[in-house]
Amino acid sequence: MGDGPSALTEAHESVFTGLCNRCGSCCAPTVAGRVARCEHLVATGLIGTTEATRCRVYAARYDGMPVRVVDLVTGFIVATSLCRKDSVAEDASIAVWGQGRGCTLRTRGPGEVRS
Repeated sequence: MGDGPSALTEAHESVFTGLCNRCGSCCAPTVAGRVARCEHLVATGLIGTTEATRCRVYAARYDGMPVRVVDLVTGFIVATSLCRKDSVAEDASIAVWGQGRGCTLRTRGPGEVRS
C-alpha cells in the first residue's frame, strides 16, 4: 500500500529511467493558457532548468494528496489537483509536462532496467 492516508495506488515502477534533475516542469502545468505550479513547488531558479526547484513537502507527499495549482504571475489559485507520487498518473504528468521542457528522465526501452 502507499505511504499516505489517502494513497490511491500500490507501489509503481516508473516507465522512466535516469535521475530527476529537479527542473520542476512536471509540477508546473499550463492551465487555461497560463503557466502555473503546484503550491508546494519552490523555485530557486528558472523552472525547466536543472536544480531549479524543490518540493516543500517532498518527504510527506503521497499519491492522491490534495494540492492547489497557482498562477506563476498572479499567485492566484487556478485549479485544484492531486499530487501523484510513484504512480501511473505521475508518469503521465512527467510525460506531458516534463519531457521536452527540461526533464532529463527518458522512457525506458523494451526490456531496459530502470536506473
